[in-house]
Amino acid sequence: MQDVRSHCGWTVSALVLGVLALGCASTPFSAREVLAPDVFLIDLVPLGGGMFEQRIQLTFRVTNLNDFELPIKGGSFDLTINDAPFARGVSNERVVVPALGETLVKTEASTTTLGLLNQLRELSNKRGLRYALSGRFSLDGLHVKSVDFERAADLGPVPFLGDRPAE
Repeated sequence: MQDVRSHCGWTVSALVLGVLALGCASTPFSAREVLAPDVFLIDLVPLGGGMFEQRIQLTFRVTNLNDFELPIKGGSFDLTINDAPFARGVSNERVVVPALGETLVKTEASTTTLGLLNQLRELSNKRGLRYALSGRFSLDGLHVKSVDFERAADLGPVPFLGDRPAE
């Protein structure tokens, strides 16, 4: 009798483990981990503005590190240049970044006229250009509703037009 109980116990244990393994293997797509995308600032274009505020267009390269599409329905970001807050923006543009792929995202942001002038002065002093970009993308159709991103880069001194290369 002991052998029958022991055999039944092993059978039930094996059955439970099998069901658990099958459940883990068939975890629905929506429950997978979502890796934060890499976001790079690749362009900044002044759009004009008024005495106190300037509008700029920013272009980001968004790289999806996941093996599934990343459906972005909008986002927000803060841009710091040379350790000073520079611009802040939001976007409701919908973009789908392909699995293990990338796409360009253009958005507009606001900065103060004084902040823009201070940054131009810093650049003319050849102190270099450092930026930090942080923000959050709102996601659509995944179990995760948003994903944060951060990027910092030190681009070194930026030559101006008219600067002559060292001979």
